[in-house]
Amino acid sequence: MKPVFWIVAALIVPAFVFWGIGSAVRAKNLSYVGKIFDKKIYYDELKNTLNWLVVSKYADSVHNIHKYPAIYEEAWRRLILLDEAKRKNIRVSNQELASYIMLMPYFQRNNMFDSAAYRYLLTYQFGIDTKIFEDEAKKTLMIAKLQQKIFTDYNPSDEQIRQEYFRLKEAVKVEYIVFPSVNFKHMASIDKAEIESYYSKNSLSLKKPEQVDVEYIRLPIKPFEADIEPNEEDVKSYYETHKEEFEIKESPKPKDEKVSTEASGKNELYKPQKTYRTLDDVSYYIRKRLIMERADKKAHKLIDDASEALIDEPDMKKAADKFGLTLNQTGFFSSDEPLKDIGSSKEFSTTSFNLKEGEISQILKIRDSYYILKLISNRKPHIPAIDEVSDQIKDALVNERAFLLAKESCASSLLKIKEMLKDPGSNFRDIVTSLGFEVNSSDYITSNSVIPKVGISEEFLDTAFSLERGAISEPVKIAPGYALIRLIDKKRPDEETFIKEKDKFSEEIIYKKKLSRLKEWEEALLKKANLESNLDKF
Repeated sequence: MKPVFWIVAALIVPAFVFWGIGSAVRAKNLSYVGKIFDKKIYYDELKNTLNWLVVSKYADSVHNIHKYPAIYEEAWRRLILLDEAKRKNIRVSNQELASYIMLMPYFQRNNMFDSAAYRYLLTYQFGIDTKIFEDEAKKTLMIAKLQQKIFTDYNPSDEQIRQEYFRLKEAVKVEYIVFPSVNFKHMASIDKAEIESYYSKNSLSLKKPEQVDVEYIRLPIKPFEADIEPNEEDVKSYYETHKEEFEIKESPKPKDEKVSTEASGKNELYKPQKTYRTLDDVSYYIRKRLIMERADKKAHKLIDDASEALIDEPDMKKAADKFGLTLNQTGFFSSDEPLKDIGSSKEFSTTSFNLKEGEISQILKIRDSYYILKLISNRKPHIPAIDEVSDQIKDALVNERAFLLAKESCASSLLKIKEMLKDPGSNFRDIVTSLGFEVNSSDYITSNSVIPKVGISEEFLDTAFSLERGAISEPVKIAPGYALIRLIDKKRPDEETFIKEKDKFSEEIIYKKKLSRLKEWEEALLKKANLESNLDKF
């Protein structure tokens, strides 16, 4: 079963996000919570799936599900994969199920499965019936077996491996000129009539997704570290109670051969004594750890007090003022939009979109800060007025025109270079420099290289590998603008090197191909399921 467990651990890749989910499943009397493959999913089935995920993935109580807003999309994904496993008649034996549960670390004592701990934790800590837990565990193994089947169902021929080897190992050396579109923006003037014309033709593409406006209290943890200074007794106490953290794993070999001989004479294995890093060696680490832990506790106590105050009086401004905190406001933003001072945070975004107007969130910990959120307003998807998007349209038109100007400059420069190269004494680098452009050069690059000043560009690499030595390309579109490429040299691996490296290469490339195929298969399956979620009605 090891491959199955490995698949469970390493290959479960979230592949989709859906919109409009509610903050929690709060009612049992609605007929169904959604559809997959045109099949209705009822409340209890989703509830058991959510409970399993919060216990098995986060080792937490099902009552704390609000701490994991992304768990709803995980639940739908699990139900879709399970449906496919059933269609393919995937089976799990009782022995496989027992082995899987007995390996779960929080049901073990002294490296052995503890049946009493199993029953106690499920019943009293997690609040889940053992039969439901075992049913969900069985479903997990069914999904893992399904994934393993897809993962292993790829066996390329020797010729396919050979072609892939030569494609990936071939290398080229090039020199190139970059024509960044940003250099032409000042030449791309846009008038009001063009903006109006663009709006009338593309108003549907400008449609704004659902947006929310949130006010939030943010409490950084770092400032609390300033006044914390653990004393020597604190450091020593931590060292004694957490000594196993400082064990030196590679114990030294015995120096005394006599001891080793005597031990072997008694038919006993030599068992080296555990050794630990000294208190002096780790005191700095311990101090830092204690400072961070105590700072976190202080910050959490303050944000928790503010959260408690908001229960009695849900006024964020008053709570912030009372506890000396700062109240911020996001302004309207969409779910995939990074926020100033916060950046990209799925937890912040998902929580914001799951709140009702006027509802206050639980405490969130995002990176190095605590947050409390309150939804001010929700704006449904809409086509904005022209005034709202005129700057956005202007930027788009400027960028479009700047790219066009970069292409024209690239093409005209190519004509000049080719004409000047007809002179027998000329060379590419001198000509380009005389025209006022910079010549960039690469070392040998392969088909997956990142090119300086270009970045990752499949079109650049495909063009470079298609050139003959000394040839110059036509204008090539790249992320920054356009480029001209000249091939200096091309190296291909030989058959002898391929034969030597074939086994190792085969193993690596097949593994990557299997991962890629599994991900593509899952994405296609999730799309095929045609998920319809009713959670926003709960």
